[in-house]
Amino acid sequence: MATKTDIAELKHGTELLHRDFAEAEARLRLEISQSKNDILRRVFGFNLALIGAVFAIIKFAH
Repeated sequence: MATKTDIAELKHGTELLHRDFAEAEARLRLEISQSKNDILRRVFGFNLALIGAVFAIIKFAH
C-alpha cells in the first residue's frame, strides 16, 4: 500500500521528470534550428559559387 507521502513523492518526481523532458526538448529544438540555419547558409554559399562558376565558364567559352 502507498501512503500519502509516497504518492506525493511520486508526483514530485514525475513533475521533475516532466520539467527535465521539457528542458531537453527546448535544447533539442534550439540545436535543430541552429543546424538548419547552418545548412541553409552553406547551401546558399554553394549555390552562389556554382552560379559564379557557370558564368565564368560561359564567359571564357565565348
